[in-house]
Amino acid sequence: MNKNQPDTKHKEWEFAPGDVICLDIYASTGDGKSRQAESRTTVFKREIDVMYNLKGKHARAFIKIVDSKYPTMPFSISGFEDQTGAKLGVKEAVEHELLE
Repeated sequence: MNKNQPDTKHKEWEFAPGDVICLDIYASTGDGKSRQAESRTTVFKREIDVMYNLKGKHARAFIKIVDSKYPTMPFSISGFEDQTGAKLGVKEAVEHELLE
């Protein structure tokens, strides 16, 4: 998709009221392979297929808010009131693959 190929045809379509779309954005340096970057990400998405009972109090509170406010959509940790609790919650949730 990210290479210009003249023989590839794309369907034409228009946005209509009530349409819902999701864009998963990936960045590449050109070789087409993903790798871990030095900078930390602040945008996450809940993996709804993965279930795990988190140990920490902050992590449990964080994932409860994520499940209620952002069950399927990406979110940023900057939108949380308790930034310290959110950072602790993200760390434990990422370790147990609850967030992408």
